[in-house]
Amino acid sequence: TDASLTDEQINEVVKNLCADVPMITSLRREIDDVLYKIHAATLAQEQVLVATKNNARLLIRGPAGSGKSTIAVLEVRNQRREGAKVLFSCSSPNMSKRIAGEFLDDKGVSVTSSADLAAGSDFQGEMWDALVIDEAQDLFEDPMFEIYDSLLMNGIAGGTWRMFSDPYQAVLSKGRPLEKKFLELGNPFRLDLMQ
Repeated sequence: TDASLTDEQINEVVKNLCADVPMITSLRREIDDVLYKIHAATLAQEQVLVATKNNARLLIRGPAGSGKSTIAVLEVRNQRREGAKVLFSCSSPNMSKRIAGEFLDDKGVSVTSSADLAAGSDFQGEMWDALVIDEAQDLFEDPMFEIYDSLLMNGIAGGTWRMFSDPYQAVLSKGRPLEKKFLELGNPFRLDLMQ
């Protein structure tokens, strides 16, 4: 006798043996998805750094969490690889201490808060090849512009600088934002980071 099954019978057997089983995403898969998202964010930040290689003056704007501070630190390292003496400045004294810890062994990097600079820090009379300013949304033209301009080789108009700013985190206005003066005199290349 012919013991072979018809296509219809095969489909019926498959249907009965292969019930719908809800698939649960494994923890390993979830971790891989998170790692992919982190890596993708790092690639986006890296693309910004690559795009900035040919620009002496940059204004990078983005919301909290978009990677501005990470890029700022990477840019300090990139400038050092090129042999530049770099000044990193930010509005937060706590952040400046944390960043300073990353460059303890590098005499070519100086890290300070804007408040320490305004108070007349130990940097008077020194000059830097590159300036990296983070948290720029919290800084105002008076007195910071003159200070930064005097510390940067070729000044703000002709020197190498990177400014990182969050337009959504600006503190209540105490004067004219520092960013405006940098834009007017430095004519920077502008980049917007998205989260």
